[in-house]
Amino acid sequence: DHDHDHDHDHDPPPPRKRGRPPGSKNKNGPPAGGRRCQESECEKLDVGGGKCVAHGGGKRCSEDGCSAGARGGGKCITHGGGRRCREEGCSNGAASGGDKCITHGGGLPCTEEGCDRKRKIRGLCAVHAGVNKKSLCSVAACFAKDVGGGKCKSHGGRATCTKEGCDRKVAARGVCRVHDESAPRCEEDGCDELARARGRCRNHGGYVNRDCGRDGCAKHALSGSEHCRAHGGGKRCQREGCGKGDAGGGFCVSHGGGKRCQVPNCPKGAAGGTGQFCVAHGGGKRCKHEDCDKPGHIKGLCATHGGGKLCGHEGCEKWDAGYGFCRSHGGGKRCSVEGCDTPVKLRGLCIRHGGGHTCSVEGCDRSAKARNLCIEHGGVKLCKVPNCPKMDRGRGFCSKHGSLLGLGGLTCTAPECTRRAVSKGLCCQHGGMKRCAVKKCQKMERVQGYCNDHAPTRQALAGVGGGGAASASAVAAGGD
Repeated sequence: DHDHDHDHDHDPPPPRKRGRPPGSKNKNGPPAGGRRCQESECEKLDVGGGKCVAHGGGKRCSEDGCSAGARGGGKCITHGGGRRCREEGCSNGAASGGDKCITHGGGLPCTEEGCDRKRKIRGLCAVHAGVNKKSLCSVAACFAKDVGGGKCKSHGGRATCTKEGCDRKVAARGVCRVHDESAPRCEEDGCDELARARGRCRNHGGYVNRDCGRDGCAKHALSGSEHCRAHGGGKRCQREGCGKGDAGGGFCVSHGGGKRCQVPNCPKGAAGGTGQFCVAHGGGKRCKHEDCDKPGHIKGLCATHGGGKLCGHEGCEKWDAGYGFCRSHGGGKRCSVEGCDTPVKLRGLCIRHGGGHTCSVEGCDRSAKARNLCIEHGGVKLCKVPNCPKMDRGRGFCSKHGSLLGLGGLTCTAPECTRRAVSKGLCCQHGGMKRCAVKKCQKMERVQGYCNDHAPTRQALAGVGGGGAASASAVAAGGD
């Protein structure tokens, strides 16, 4: 028995399992106080070669001249390593917690209640993690930084020069370029203007513009092109048949290019260069007038508060589309087809002459109403009544069936009249709409007191107040 016990004393000890030590991410890696980066004052872990990733440790990108760390496939994120965004045509790296990049909705939201910014540190966004100490835009639902005046850049905020009496935009060091003493100046003797290019100012050859190659065009050609944007210069939308400019991602805004509105299921583009929302959801500049939330235009004001020129027709509050009037009263561009006075829709043509979008169904050349489809192919909502081909005018019914069910619009207040009221409780027949000013003409007023057939010409409309009144009188006299 003693010999047996003695033999047990010389047995090798059982192997010890190596578990994950406290603070170590690797199951069989070094302890919490293990190998560290050899760079002075660096406390990061050694990932290979005696250094951390930031100081060149671990595997590096296989691309020539690149020293960034490899993420996947032997390359860094910039050169295609790691997971990529699954959005078609996007080559950005996928954000953590998803299969898309930040631009296309990838990444995890901040864990702070009510915050939808993307995570940066420890599950928090830059604002709630204490990294971004700047105040935010005062506009509701906007999380952009306050750049000046309590608002972000998209909502009209702007950091101005700190020089007394100067309201120019800040370029660097709190001052504009004009008051920045370190900004480069023109090399020409005796000239103190800012240098634009090649060490010279605009007046001494530092800024050279090439004119557009189209005959008669005085605009400047875009960089890398022989023409201005209006004549096809610069990058164009990749969608077949579209000649609009590339807003970003290879497509124009209409076909999905550029930044999109961040509201779920909203297909519109974001308003403003750094905006996150479309105009309908609060994006873009807003009117500076107190308690007004309408989009701002000229001088930061909406049309109601003096931010734009209104139609010259008495009592009309629409925008001046050109020639002093709105489109309804004869303003704006007209169809280029000879004899057609209909407003332009696209490419200098009205819808009737091919200026609008056509139905996307193959072989159909009808005008598209919604979702790139015509009425016949589902471009509009139809009346709920079976076999009724008319459009939904409200509550799911056309005007006729809505009236029968008591859901339609108001009926004319004239005795024994069942027609639909269009204005002042009356139908067109009983005075709900004015008649053409030409004698014996019973058509409805459309332009400047006249029907479309007797409407004054655009030249006459442009001369209202002088020869315009005389021209209008001549039209009325011609109907006698």
